[in-house]
Amino acid sequence: MTPHKRPWTTTERRQLAALLAERRPHAEIAATLDRNLGAIKTAAGRLGRPTTRRAWSPHELFLLRLMREQGDTATQIAAALKRSVQSVRGQMQRQRGVADA
Repeated sequence: MTPHKRPWTTTERRQLAALLAERRPHAEIAATLDRNLGAIKTAAGRLGRPTTRRAWSPHELFLLRLMREQGDTATQIAAALKRSVQSVRGQMQRQRGVADA
């Protein structure tokens, strides 16, 4: 279990910055650094990297539809688009909702 409010080391801050630059999902970063999700979001904000969501571009939406039609999994799509699996699944659900309406 992660200790509560453990100070960040210089090495951890550097690792965090590198993982954020790679656009790694926050949950993955938390597991890598043995921190909770709130700690990751707070530290990211202090590094000047707020945890706002990145909007889907029309090109990404096109690729998502194309890859779904080809039978690719959410994990494969996420890797190709450099998105989290959760983000891809959410977008897939939103697209299904629009198609069903």
